[in-house]
Amino acid sequence: MKSKVPVSLMVLILVNLLPIFGVIYANWSVFEIVALYWFENVVIGGVNALKILTCCPSSELSDEDKKLPGHLHPSATGGTLYYE
Repeated sequence: MKSKVPVSLMVLILVNLLPIFGVIYANWSVFEIVALYWFENVVIGGVNALKILTCCPSSELSDEDKKLPGHLHPSATGGTLYYE
């Protein structure tokens, strides 16, 4: 039985091998590794910002959606919670 490896997993592994390759074969400095890490965070933040800006939340909640989870129930928190 041949198992298929998802493309996203392969991309993730290759991207994470890039800094190792840079240190071993390209003699990258600490600054270059940290700059790569910062750039990665900027890209991830940009993708998440685009997701937030393009999401379409539902304007109406059903009665089922209005129910509080158990950990937010007033008896669990010791106080009164109001949920509209």
